[in-house]
Amino acid sequence: MRSVASALRSVARPGHPMDAPLVQHSMVWPTDLNVGMHMDNVRYLQLMNRARNELLMRSGIMRAARARRLGVPVAQCVMRYKRSLMPFERFSLRTQIIGWNERRFFMAQDFVRDGQVVASGQLQYAFVGPEGRVAPATIFSALLGREAVSPPLPAELLD
Repeated sequence: MRSVASALRSVARPGHPMDAPLVQHSMVWPTDLNVGMHMDNVRYLQLMNRARNELLMRSGIMRAARARRLGVPVAQCVMRYKRSLMPFERFSLRTQIIGWNERRFFMAQDFVRDGQVVASGQLQYAFVGPEGRVAPATIFSALLGREAVSPPLPAELLD
């Protein structure tokens, strides 16, 4: 059900600025649970994937990448789980592009319950096509219609 809703949102909702966080609200359903009766780690990743896809679609990044015949694969994903999400708890998933370098762009995704981050993911993406890797600034500049300058990146992302 969430897949259908996410796909419809991507098409039906207006564009979204690539530099603004996309926030989705949800609840932990019984089908999200593992044997420990809290949200399964795979479900976190599935929800993150849907949110990232929605951000990439609504911001126009996927359209700009496809126009150049580029794929946008995940190059790295690091998760940190701080607290469990329990059945029927409400939470928000905040997804945001936090910057880029010459090779990749970086996203942060946070699961937030009652104002506290309970799990977070940091992801690295690349634009890859028939001629190899393309610098994110090239795609983002074309999308913005001006030179795209990355915000400063935290040192831990550049390792």
